[in-house]
Amino acid sequence: MGQHRGDGGTTTEDRTDALGLAAAPPEVRIARVLSAVGIVVLLAISWSPFRLEWPGLVVSGVETLAEGALRFSDDQFASTAGAPGWLTAAIDAEHLEVSLRISSSVEDQRGPARILALSATPREAQEDVIAHDLMIGQDGPDLVVRMVRPGTGPQGRPELVAPGVLGDGAWHDVELVLDDDATLAVDGQQRARETGVTGWAAAWDPDHRLSLGNTLSGERTWSGTIARAEVVAGDERVDLLASDELDVAGVRRRLPPRLSVAASRVGTGPLRIGVFHVLLGAMIGGSLVFARPARPLAHGLWVVLGLAAVANLGKIFVVMRHPSVATFLLQVGGGGLGAMAAFGSLRRRASAVVRSP
Repeated sequence: MGQHRGDGGTTTEDRTDALGLAAAPPEVRIARVLSAVGIVVLLAISWSPFRLEWPGLVVSGVETLAEGALRFSDDQFASTAGAPGWLTAAIDAEHLEVSLRISSSVEDQRGPARILALSATPREAQEDVIAHDLMIGQDGPDLVVRMVRPGTGPQGRPELVAPGVLGDGAWHDVELVLDDDATLAVDGQQRARETGVTGWAAAWDPDHRLSLGNTLSGERTWSGTIARAEVVAGDERVDLLASDELDVAGVRRRLPPRLSVAASRVGTGPLRIGVFHVLLGAMIGGSLVFARPARPLAHGLWVVLGLAAVANLGKIFVVMRHPSVATFLLQVGGGGLGAMAAFGSLRRRASAVVRSP
């Protein structure tokens, strides 16, 4: 039974009993289960793939082998400080050939893991991951090529694919030719071709930088060795591994971008993703209030605020994840709406119980 005050008022426990919650624990238990499920889903989508990395300075050099080959692993990559000199020649001539001799150290690499990429200096989290003019990479055991051309988005899809060629750890010769058509050959055999790609050069940015073995932001590591990397741009042939433009210092340090861009990252992707965050927040906020009906509304709001903050700030320590101001606001806004709706429902039920004879 609830405790009654001497002045004829009621305590919080009396109001809870008036709602019938003390006599109906299944409702509370269901709300607690829903809130727990919502919290687990929130943290899972925020921190996947659950690979922790302290956001400090990390070594990102490249191992140079005696024969001039470059071996990549972990966070290692090589890059140019600015746009390579041959890129403008390739764009002007509307002709580019890329020749690689590579060996993958890991059969199944995802991302795709970047073997070679032309992309912008990351001024926002993962900018060079989602937007690149050219990318040659490994996805599982497959060799994939993405290139911006008429009719594609910034990721250059649909992609050219040579299935299964990198899964054996052997050396492979890769040849990519871009002119009016795009042709991908591996070990002397044509593996993919797309005709009518005229216009790709006009869509490319002449200020993009070159990276080998990873993205410029260090988000798509490739493990393997590049023994040859050459380009033919117009009438110019360039040995990328011997080029003075390529930084292959044995030890180089960089600050991962997750901290510097945390406040500036505002995008949330497609509308359906934003709606999902609102609905997930509403589910958590509403179930928290129903699970603790004796506590004030502010309790549920503060819990939602804290959960959204932890979920987003925790991304700083997870590889390939970045805090998002917009995601945080959508989650908090949805949680607030859900909490207020649940609180309003409880008050209406309480009023109905009080008015009943």
